[in-house]
Amino acid sequence: MTKMSPEKRRFFFAAMVISMLQMAMFAPTPGIQKISTEQFTDRSLADIQAAMMLPSIVSLIASIVSSFLISRRILSKKACVVIGTGLIGLTGVVVFFLHDSFWQLQLFSILIGAGMGFLVAPLSSIIFDQFNEEERRMSMGTQSAFINGGAIILSVGGGLLAQTVWYGGYMMMLLAVPLVFVALKYIPRDITAEPDPAGTPKKKWHIPAAVFFYGVVSMLNALINNVCGTNISTHLDNASLGNTATAGVATAIQMAGGVVMGLFFNRISAKLKDFAIPLAFVLYAVGFILISVGTFSLVVVLLGVFFAGMAMSLLVPQVLFGTSNCVSVENSAVATALVNSVMPGIGGYLSPIVFTNLTEAIRPGSTVFRFAFVGGVALLAAAAVAFVAYLRLKRGRAGQAGV
Repeated sequence: MTKMSPEKRRFFFAAMVISMLQMAMFAPTPGIQKISTEQFTDRSLADIQAAMMLPSIVSLIASIVSSFLISRRILSKKACVVIGTGLIGLTGVVVFFLHDSFWQLQLFSILIGAGMGFLVAPLSSIIFDQFNEEERRMSMGTQSAFINGGAIILSVGGGLLAQTVWYGGYMMMLLAVPLVFVALKYIPRDITAEPDPAGTPKKKWHIPAAVFFYGVVSMLNALINNVCGTNISTHLDNASLGNTATAGVATAIQMAGGVVMGLFFNRISAKLKDFAIPLAFVLYAVGFILISVGTFSLVVVLLGVFFAGMAMSLLVPQVLFGTSNCVSVENSAVATALVNSVMPGIGGYLSPIVFTNLTEAIRPGSTVFRFAFVGGVALLAAAAVAFVAYLRLKRGRAGQAGV
């Protein structure tokens, strides 16, 4: 950090503050139970969850659009960050005027998703372009702490406001408005890729195979992680352990686990490298089992969500750091969109569709079973990813030995 130039340092802090918006979809989740039982009573819980997880699929589409616009040089990465931040802020304004119909709930999700799609991947891509390897590792861990810190503010604030009005969580999006001006002032202009020497064929667009590995891991992470956010409110209510505000606190505790892990990420990542990913899935399994069996005690449930938060904050920055080491200025925008938006968007959207419907078919109405089931899936994911990481490490060593 001390080796950074003043311009890089200002960008670093601006990027960290703006990153606090990356969990914007967490703000309304503490109010899911209230939305389901008091506002849209004609809709099933799965319908409500799917509508509130729309940001996942919309951000997927928006990230593809933003990466296309960047690659065609229609928009710069900085412009995408500004647009994305602005769309999230716009949600906080619109909600004051439109809050009576189910389609408006879907509209809020679309605005948030579009904002995330234009913000998340381009901002990470700028970090990849601006910093060296040591700075990137430090940035990924610190960014994870800020993302989770922002989620604490958003979820606690959203939970408290949702006690007053069902759309209270969406009012937290107003925090994005001043950050638009932060982005305009402190996000640097794009670094232009060096042109090919005269007479040489133009480089074809290429994404390394490792990026697709990290993309699949990101999808699995979103598939598993979103179960906590979309079910904790109902789980606490079923167990008579709290209300909407308690669900907001639980989400905040989850993010606190992310903050703690973000502070230690540098050391863990440097030692375990990609084997930090299966460790994260094991932490998910431990956390979800604690949530499942902890219906007798709020403390046990909160400990479980803390472990889930640690898992997310270990896995996501490791995936981003690994991606940053295998891309260049030419393909960083597309690769980052794939790993940080497209694949997580697919996983996040499919999460309630797959796990809620599947567990409802096996054991209707039981969030205890749902968390236990997904905990088992997390253990299987840990084993599979550990095996693939071992094969990649072995192949890498064989390649070095052959040089």
